[in-house]
Amino acid sequence: MLIPRLALVLAVATASLSAQIRVPIQKKVLSNGLTVMLVERHNAPIFTARIAFKAGSANDPTGASGVAHVLEHMLFKGTKSFGLKNPADAGKEQEMLLKEDALWEAILVEQRSLADASARQFYATGKAGSEVSPKLEQLRKDFEAIQTEHRALVAQNEYGSLYSTVGGTGINAGTAMDFTFYQVSLPKNRFEFWCRMEADRLANPVLREYYTERDVIKEERRMTLDEGTGGRGPMGVLIEPFYAMAFPYQPYGRTGIGPMSDLFNLKRTEVQAFFTKYYAPNRSALVLVGDLKMAEILPAIEAYFGKIPRQEEPTPVHTVAPAQNGERRLVVEKDMTPMVRIGWHVPAMGHPDVPALNVLAEVLSGGRTSRLYKTAVEGKQLTTGISASYGDPGAKYPTLFTASATVKGDHTTQEIESVLYQEIEKLAKEGPTQVEVDRVIKNAEMGLVKKLEDIDSLATEIAATWAITGDETTFTADLDRTKEVKPADVQRVAKTYFTPQKRVVATLVRPATPGVKDPLDAQIEALIGKAIATQVSDAVQAKTILDQQMGQIRALPAAKKEEILKQLQAQFGGK
Repeated sequence: MLIPRLALVLAVATASLSAQIRVPIQKKVLSNGLTVMLVERHNAPIFTARIAFKAGSANDPTGASGVAHVLEHMLFKGTKSFGLKNPADAGKEQEMLLKEDALWEAILVEQRSLADASARQFYATGKAGSEVSPKLEQLRKDFEAIQTEHRALVAQNEYGSLYSTVGGTGINAGTAMDFTFYQVSLPKNRFEFWCRMEADRLANPVLREYYTERDVIKEERRMTLDEGTGGRGPMGVLIEPFYAMAFPYQPYGRTGIGPMSDLFNLKRTEVQAFFTKYYAPNRSALVLVGDLKMAEILPAIEAYFGKIPRQEEPTPVHTVAPAQNGERRLVVEKDMTPMVRIGWHVPAMGHPDVPALNVLAEVLSGGRTSRLYKTAVEGKQLTTGISASYGDPGAKYPTLFTASATVKGDHTTQEIESVLYQEIEKLAKEGPTQVEVDRVIKNAEMGLVKKLEDIDSLATEIAATWAITGDETTFTADLDRTKEVKPADVQRVAKTYFTPQKRVVATLVRPATPGVKDPLDAQIEALIGKAIATQVSDAVQAKTILDQQMGQIRALPAAKKEEILKQLQAQFGGK
């Protein structure tokens, strides 16, 4: 029987807040350690699948940042069974793969040799040597030639084409800091097809066209992190320096896509080694939601996935940075709309304070009734939107609570910071109201209901929760813990974590325009410097803050500068 969406929503919304919502997850663990989870949904003859791995970008080895994300791309390239126009070319392809690897290694060796020789020549003669040689040029030509020859054998996107022929939809994958998952939805009568395809992908992957795909990822990196034109938008240019500043020792200090130098030097064999180490059945789970029954599907799962050998557990991530004892700031100059990203160091998922931190995030920026929406968006119109959340960039290890916003019009990031700090200070002094907390709890409950209704959202939630915590039921238990949060808990975490000493701030500002100095700038700079000196004793930090704020002010029109100058003169004196 189908339950209409509205009826289900109303049924939960009108239930007591003390009621528990649970998902009947059936679970089996195979002898090789593979976890199988099923939630039966018999509304339609379909199922959706997630394969989750307890490995993400936080597991990237030093010097190979981005390998988890690269591997995600490569697992769509096929296996020993599919991906070639003619399967009989498998042996020939293997020879080509080895030749490509050998040529790329030779290119790297020659480039390093030339760079070292150039440096030695500079120290000896004062003139640097050439970093190009006939040998290097020939290696590059040979490398391009073998890639072209190899490409002619490949059946492009055969993985997706095979799924499309049997009604597969939603084919995708994602690499987070703490986990990776692969997804697809299919008619229920194609379950064994799914088993055959995915078990083959996990047992016999062929990382073909690796160097071509790596170049695609390098371009993705350039657009996303260097230019700010990718999926993250302009905020992308702040992400890399922000994380590096916040986590100087921990894996969270690197972006999932990695620096260009690591991508350039990353070898196919390193990606294969990461796969073998982290994509073992004892570190993975099959999450299935739909018109299936465990007793009927388990034999096929055993037959296809049960043969994949388990691996030794890798050494867990254990690095924790020393406590931060002072605010950290950085400024990125780029001709884009100014924006700010602020983070505070907070504990990992599973800490008793996390539910209160999640409630705090919603009180600050959860919808049109939130505090920051009323003050920064509707009130002062400093920005078109401001977001606050726990768990950036991950939650398995000590992490950040972050707030981000893009400046609107002639306003500055300084104004956004001021409003944010004022609201947090109010919460630390007074706490939220019970009405605010009740609203957050109600929204959390309604959000969980929506996830339970949609088989795709439910499968993803179970997969992510299992991969991060090891307990697939945690995502529903989170609601129970949220319901226990009191206004005093929110007030306590606001006092505990939201201090300048735990804070990191990154701002994007437009470069100062060269030319004649505006006399208004000098007056404003003197007064702001005076104000900063009353609050910041460290001269270097004070200068950093002053430069950041003046970088934004210099780009403002004269009328706005005059307005700022009048406000400063009224507050601090001066003409």
